[in-house]
Amino acid sequence: VGASDMIFEVGDERRVFYAHRLILRSAPPLANLYDENKESITVRDVDPDVFRLLLHCCYGGEATREDLLATCPKKCIDAADKYGVVYLKLKAEEVYVDSIKPHEWTAEDVIDDLIYADSKHLELLREACLEYIVEKKANFLAMDFSFVPGRIITDLLSAVARTEDDEEDSEDEGFNKKKLLRMRIQELRLLLWEKNLEVDCSRQAAVTLLQTSSVDSSNSACQV
Repeated sequence: VGASDMIFEVGDERRVFYAHRLILRSAPPLANLYDENKESITVRDVDPDVFRLLLHCCYGGEATREDLLATCPKKCIDAADKYGVVYLKLKAEEVYVDSIKPHEWTAEDVIDDLIYADSKHLELLREACLEYIVEKKANFLAMDFSFVPGRIITDLLSAVARTEDDEEDSEDEGFNKKKLLRMRIQELRLLLWEKNLEVDCSRQAAVTLLQTSSVDSSNSACQV
């Protein structure tokens, strides 16, 4: 506390949190709240318990399933997305998807979650929604999809492709676009992480990044 240079007053109860701007640089939107002319920073749009978890992750701590369920995964996603704490956002998304009970998931719930996933770039949730739509397509015939962003159609086709027994690309070890589009988002994220590329991105962006990385690697190998 003594060495901290940022003081946050969070929520309606104005709970106080101390932090270090140097450490918060990993989450620029949070670090950028620093104002040398203000004694403290007021944050009203985040629950104090969620903010505590946000700071905990900035300092290298882990977010457990129990922590996330106790504070509400969606609240954690919203805060982490706004303040740039990627690890917490992805972890909260994973817990939220795992907590979904398919037999209680109505068609309206799925569409709501799909729109939410699209607005926050939650590719794991989007994938779960689209695969559910493919599996339970009869339940969605009467739904109005006119307000669903057109970019989701590509992901829907990818979900359809993953349900088919097509192995024509199984022997291809390269990162061709068709093969990448058929991968699950967790597989794409792992490849991105292994190549030290941006993980918190859309499926299309992930495919583009991996393709570009593959081409760059091939060019480098040829030059050698």
